[in-house]
Amino acid sequence: MAVTNSQKYCEDSEVKLGDLQPPRYVTIADEVQSAANHMNAYIGQIYKLPLPLDPSRIDHLPDILLLNKINKDLATGNIILAAAAGGEDDNLHAYGRRLVENAEKELARIAAGRTVIEAGELIEESDQQPNGPIITNRDKVSYVDTFYKSSGTMNDPYDTWGVNLGNPSY
Repeated sequence: MAVTNSQKYCEDSEVKLGDLQPPRYVTIADEVQSAANHMNAYIGQIYKLPLPLDPSRIDHLPDILLLNKINKDLATGNIILAAAAGGEDDNLHAYGRRLVENAEKELARIAAGRTVIEAGELIEESDQQPNGPIITNRDKVSYVDTFYKSSGTMNDPYDTWGVNLGNPSY
């Protein structure tokens, strides 16, 4: 399922590729949108989306510039990696990989709360959905404990006739 109405943080014209022509199957608009979706996956973990970025507010300017840079670097890096996928230009490939890695590091800092987006509204603890599996054991007896009680363990072996064998020397 493709998400296309996600908030973008840069314009397609801001992606600078120099003389590099993207492969035929890659469009700059798609890569910018894909990078923005990727960013929103990180940002949306702790901030409500869409972010209310207002360029007229001076306190939003650092957020706008940072998100713009991440969006451009991620889109540019992905386009360069797609263009250098054949392996014919290792230097170009390393540059694209570095752009993507730097963007990923900054997104990880945002998701961890080390880089704060002042314009963003934090998701309240009650608004967050649980991230992991919810496991409830409603059994009166634990089958795992029953297994170990009946078969013993390495440190406390127990034979099937109920005779405790102690700790054998191996």
